[in-house]
Amino acid sequence: MRRRTFLQSALAVPTLSRLWAAAEPGQLRIQAVEILQVEGQLTIEEPQPSQHQVQPLHVYPEHRPQPIRGATSLVRRTRRLRSLYLRLRTNQGLDGLYGPIDAEAAVVVDRQLRPFLIGKDPLAGEALWDQMFRLNRHSRSGHYMMAISAVDNALWDLRGRYLNVPVYRLLGGPTRSRVRVYGSCLGYSVDPPAAAKMAAQLVQEGFLHQKWFLAYG
Repeated sequence: MRRRTFLQSALAVPTLSRLWAAAEPGQLRIQAVEILQVEGQLTIEEPQPSQHQVQPLHVYPEHRPQPIRGATSLVRRTRRLRSLYLRLRTNQGLDGLYGPIDAEAAVVVDRQLRPFLIGKDPLAGEALWDQMFRLNRHSRSGHYMMAISAVDNALWDLRGRYLNVPVYRLLGGPTRSRVRVYGSCLGYSVDPPAAAKMAAQLVQEGFLHQKWFLAYG
């Protein structure tokens, strides 16, 4: 290493040291775990009639909806929406947000994880995840795991705000500058003539990929 390069590297060390000094554990604490209800209206165009998504219960013929026959058309509708969000508040006025979350997961957050999280260091993400996972023997799947995931995402948001960097920087930085999108066909008829027409339309609009919900194959 040349002397000039070494000196330039050495000059950068105090800046990095100050960054991690600001993140020393023991200073920041979770003060509140809140479930927020957000309400509003959404006006969108939806395919009608709408093709259903497959549910595990549909293995029983008596509970299996019939697939749509024929074409679907777009209908403009205004719907009232109600969603739940998780907010972690700290003793330094810094918040971490995540959502929306399912109501079932929100119950786990509020009744089981909230008492455990109060007073904890939000910068200790790895330790908190492991401790939440070990807090309940039923945490390996289902709504408990979804609740842990919600808290973990809110903690990532909080750490990004604390260090004043986007979360993707904390996760290793960007790997690409552009991302391809696909055309979602959720709700559209899978009847072959109607599906072929919709697929051709998406190709004309420039979509290279499509996602179809073919129900039972």
